[in-house]
Amino acid sequence: MHKDIKIDDDGYKDELNIDNSKQLPANFKEDESTFDKEILLVEYQATQDSAQFHDGLVWTVTNILWAADLVIFSFILTQLDKSNNKLLLTLLSSLGIALVIYSHIASSLLANIKLQKYKRCQDIEANLGMLQHRAIVYPKNRQHKVYQWLTLLFILIWIIMIFNIWR
Repeated sequence: MHKDIKIDDDGYKDELNIDNSKQLPANFKEDESTFDKEILLVEYQATQDSAQFHDGLVWTVTNILWAADLVIFSFILTQLDKSNNKLLLTLLSSLGIALVIYSHIASSLLANIKLQKYKRCQDIEANLGMLQHRAIVYPKNRQHKVYQWLTLLFILIWIIMIFNIWR
């Protein structure tokens, strides 16, 4: 029996006690047998594929939401001096802020899944004596911090836009 980590819909980690002995073949052992290696290699490939999928999904979601944000921003810029409907422009600006915040939340959740998948790859590598992901040295959270700063910059620009709407 071991602990699995599950990410809830709200993004919080829950540890579950799961007894996998009932799900695995009786002859499964974590040793150097060929049967075990084949199972681990299949799991490794599936886990790596899933990690890459989630990494791509992070950037797909980000690109779509930031593009939508920029379309709204461009529309408001063209309407600043033409429109008398300040409430509508303010609501659109609020939508822009919401899209930026949601983009950050969604990318954080997807990145967390990706990291869990790569962690599992590293565990399998340790078991099989591989180094593909274990040998990589990458500054922790640097990309996440840049993403946070960009999110804050987007929000600041939206707040300035709202002030310009009401000037």
